[in-house]
Amino acid sequence: MSRFAADVALGLETLERVVGYGSAARERARARTEALAQIAHPGVLAPIELRRGEDDAVVAVMPRVDGDDVATLVAARGGLRAGECVTLGIGAATALAAMHKAGLAHGDVSLSNIMVSATAVTLVDTMGAVAAEEGTPGYQAPERTEGASAPGDVYALACVLRDAVRDADADRIEAWVQPMLAPDPAVRPSAAMVARALESCAAPEPIERPMIGIAGAMRARAASTHLPKTVRREHGRPWRVQRQVRRWGTVLGLAGLVAVLVPAVGARLLAGAHDALQATAGPGQAQGLDQPMPVPAPAAGAPQIAAAELTQARFAAISVGDADALRATTAAGSAAREEVEALAQALAEGDLRVEGLAVTVVEARTVRQEGREAAVEVRYTVSGHTVWDASGAAAYEGYAQTVTLEITWDEEAGWQVCAVSAASGG
Repeated sequence: MSRFAADVALGLETLERVVGYGSAARERARARTEALAQIAHPGVLAPIELRRGEDDAVVAVMPRVDGDDVATLVAARGGLRAGECVTLGIGAATALAAMHKAGLAHGDVSLSNIMVSATAVTLVDTMGAVAAEEGTPGYQAPERTEGASAPGDVYALACVLRDAVRDADADRIEAWVQPMLAPDPAVRPSAAMVARALESCAAPEPIERPMIGIAGAMRARAASTHLPKTVRREHGRPWRVQRQVRRWGTVLGLAGLVAVLVPAVGARLLAGAHDALQATAGPGQAQGLDQPMPVPAPAAGAPQIAAAELTQARFAAISVGDADALRATTAAGSAAREEVEALAQALAEGDLRVEGLAVTVVEARTVRQEGREAAVEVRYTVSGHTVWDASGAAAYEGYAQTVTLEITWDEEAGWQVCAVSAASGG
């Protein structure tokens, strides 16, 4: 049960959702709210507050997303292009990966529970797992009756993509989501792996949102023959995913130069970081959720997309002082690894600190690709920032730079940078 409300006290439009009744439901809701609030991802919606409703109801007050749910978009348009589905899938998969990393499962990924706005793809109804629900028919994994799980969310996302795509591109999407639909949850890829692999399916495109309006949305939904509702179950289960063991840390990758800090450094694809989870299982139970999706060599991501993300991630690694992450962005034994070592060592020992560092990628263009190697020209701007070292603080103005990244594909690590040079004319 939910309703929209103009919340005068909070000063914004909200969505109120009853997630249970009584003290036990309130405690589950409180714990989940606290966990969601710690997830720093624009695609994961967290409650603003919890309220007590009539009959001791537990009411989650959610911020209203200014956008359209995918069910309405599909009903109004008749389906999304393959590139739009890639954008939808990557957005939803990265949001799910953030939830799974925090030990949470969504539990009801469906067309109606994914919103598309001008700035993000957002998972809504993130508190549904507190209530006694079993997901939405047509999106439930075979094991869904046993409770919400990370592999179950991946299965449901595959169903979303299959239902969202237009007929002309259906075969293309169908082939890519098959690994996500494996009957055995242990062999499905993790949400993080899905996000990386989908980049090879088609070039991501902005999702077109026609001016539907309230009346249009009601007409589209009324005309749709495929808008199933969430099923409630008699006895609710705990909302938290079974305790997971994280096998691979989130690795920040990066490409490009920071002229003040180091002449040339390389990186790996941020989306290719294996922040997968391994489920705790008893004797005889299958373990491991980060089974790789079968993607064609030489890459599971377009080089230009990888280079753009790596550039952003590299500066993030330097900004937060993560030396290990910075080292991990480069190919072992490469010139880039040698060149980044001094900077990584300084960060690790606390001899260097950077404040206010940010990057904006203007353009990334693949200039050469041969098998598992590629060269990508990246143009970006760097913000003004302050560098602290043994000699004190030094302020630097922002600047623009263009570099050529020599990147190589590794089956385990994904794209990594092996060399960086100034681009011709850059």
